[in-house]
Amino acid sequence: MKSLLFAAATTALLGTVPAIAQTTNGSHGSPASGDTKFVQHVAQDSQAEVDLGRLAEQRTQNPEVKALARRLVDDHTKSNQQLMRIAQQEGVQLPAAPGKSADKERAKLEKLNGDAFDRAFAKHIVEDHQKDIKYFQKEQNSLKDAQLKSFAQQTLPVLQEHLQMAQRTEQATSASGSSRASQSSKDSTASPAARATNPGVR
Repeated sequence: MKSLLFAAATTALLGTVPAIAQTTNGSHGSPASGDTKFVQHVAQDSQAEVDLGRLAEQRTQNPEVKALARRLVDDHTKSNQQLMRIAQQEGVQLPAAPGKSADKERAKLEKLNGDAFDRAFAKHIVEDHQKDIKYFQKEQNSLKDAQLKSFAQQTLPVLQEHLQMAQRTEQATSASGSSRASQSSKDSTASPAARATNPGVR
């Protein structure tokens, strides 16, 4: 009789374990559910956004690019903290650093300066957020954990705001680069007389 009661109690207890906590296989902790994969994917991507945002804050002189970078750092830092709390509660281990693709992108950007950096950074943020939005839209309805569902629903509009801001910044940096290139071309083809009458022309 005691053994039957113990078995029933054990079954009831296991039935209350959160969905994410059941997503590891034995002691290896390998992902076994969409919830765990979602947590790890989003955490790694958010870390990459913070990393690139900080790089842009250091490199750019463009106020629009700097504003975009600051927004990314602030929002994705908050997102990471929220996701970390959920992961700790559910026993999911988050990645320690961005992935290899993020490292490659950073390496590319580190080689650039000035307008070239601004354009490349804005372009990357647009493309990355387009992918992120599609991923969230696809995954949010299949998440099992209530906290994760809420997180996804709260985060998606923020990502959409980031995309709109990044698109405006991309257009601004492209226009700025074209304007400077056009002016440089005009200066290089100016006649000696024009240079003499306009000291600003070289």
